[in-house]
Amino acid sequence: MPLYSSLLSIVLALLLCTSHALATSTAQEVVMTTSDRVIARLKSEQQRLANQPEEVYALIDEIVVPHFDFVRMAALVLGKNWRATDKDQKIQFVKEFRRLLVRTYSKALQNYTHEEIVYHPTRGDGSRGLVTVKTEVVRTEGPAIPIDYRMHNRDGGWKVFDVVVEGISLVSTHRSEFNSAIRQGGIDGLIADLKDRNDKRANS
Repeated sequence: MPLYSSLLSIVLALLLCTSHALATSTAQEVVMTTSDRVIARLKSEQQRLANQPEEVYALIDEIVVPHFDFVRMAALVLGKNWRATDKDQKIQFVKEFRRLLVRTYSKALQNYTHEEIVYHPTRGDGSRGLVTVKTEVVRTEGPAIPIDYRMHNRDGGWKVFDVVVEGISLVSTHRSEFNSAIRQGGIDGLIADLKDRNDKRANS
């Protein structure tokens, strides 16, 4: 889904963050503050990233990854299969799943054109550490795109564990794909397939 992929790259861009002070902010404040910082950084480094596209991978891995709860995402994606895996399989799956997301959307990040972001009231109970930050991406052409960030408070800061773009959940989308792969080749087969795909992308 090209549109979904490009929109999710915007999602990743909006969640870049370098300040630990955001740990005490609300989930919406984290998204709003980091989106402003991302736009400024993309503008200032646009030429360098265009000339050195491989730097995007490092940038995302360094700045984006710490603000996603990949373990929670992996557990949700695998569902009942997560409980059936051993510790080493969990570690390997989280590693390759993270690489998949980073590699899939890092190139599209360079095409981010600073669309306007509109924020709507956050849903959920922040005091219980589970909320949905609701936003819309306003484009110059076409209707606005709703993007919801499902976040929880983990280790003193808000982290993303799912993203819903136009009603399509990142977790649900991959769950369907991965469950099918597990039925065919087991969890080890899925991990091997992800590793192969990631390695091919890294060498392309």
